[in-house]
Amino acid sequence: MFSGAGASAIKLPAIGEHMHFVRGQPWLLKVACVVIPWCKRTTHQPSLSMVRAPFLLSALVLLSALLPSLLFSVRNRGKTTELAAQMVLFLYAAACIVSALLADPALHAYASLVAQLLLTHLFWSCFLALQRDNTLSLYPQAFRAASLAGVVAVFTAYGMSTPHVDLQVIHTLGALFSAEMAGLAVMLVSSVMRAVATMYEEGLACYA
Repeated sequence: MFSGAGASAIKLPAIGEHMHFVRGQPWLLKVACVVIPWCKRTTHQPSLSMVRAPFLLSALVLLSALLPSLLFSVRNRGKTTELAAQMVLFLYAAACIVSALLADPALHAYASLVAQLLLTHLFWSCFLALQRDNTLSLYPQAFRAASLAGVVAVFTAYGMSTPHVDLQVIHTLGALFSAEMAGLAVMLVSSVMRAVATMYEEGLACYA
């Protein structure tokens, strides 16, 4: 069924052009996220509401900023939809990571810190994506401004509410690279979804 011209027409898309959430945020920002809770004196455990409120607000801001691009015409519908899908996948991965930390008594103290690193990474990655290609969404300047504002707001909100964290080397390294690992997982899942969709489309084109 996929022999001959039909098989030669199936081309897997390049991965490198779609790595929106793999590139890390500035190390100065990462180090600040880690040093602030380490220097604090308060030792109470981060509560669920303390971690959840900035997380849900960040998701609402990002999805609202991208919603016009999903409802109205854009220059490249495929790229815009892919950015939205990767954003949702990253939010889901971040929610799973933070929920796992909150459920583990040994790692509970790291939940707020990791949520801060994940969300600042998400906002920064959206800013870089729109800076590289302003056709990804409608009103790219407003989206970039909202992304930068999100970085500042998330850093400030978690920086003020996160209690003291007794940092361990292995756990700290895991926290520092948690966003990049989540971004890599999102990129791999998105690439598989894109490859399957492309092969499906090319396979049905044989019957057109």
